[in-house]
Amino acid sequence: MITEVEATAERKALEEKLATLPTPEPQSWWDKTKAFFHYSATILLARITTLIGLVVASAGAMNWAPLLSLNVDTGFNKNQVIWLGIITVIQGIGIEVARRRTLIPSSS
Repeated sequence: MITEVEATAERKALEEKLATLPTPEPQSWWDKTKAFFHYSATILLARITTLIGLVVASAGAMNWAPLLSLNVDTGFNKNQVIWLGIITVIQGIGIEVARRRTLIPSSS
């Protein structure tokens, strides 16, 4: 059975080994995009979710009827749409925070 001290020492050794590995500089726009998301599809998903939540909350707060001359009943009132957007933003932030907690920090 591994003790806490041994586990901490093993983790530090792994972090030191990871810090010595070469990290390539992003060259193309695709590499820069992946680097912006820390090479994590989960962070990409979290940022897309947050953006969708902001759009839904913003669009839900507006009165579109005079602009588009529409009288469509979606079954949602204004408060429900705004809260749906806010909850989606909170979900996206929560996903990103949870994913970042699992990243190993580099000591370079």
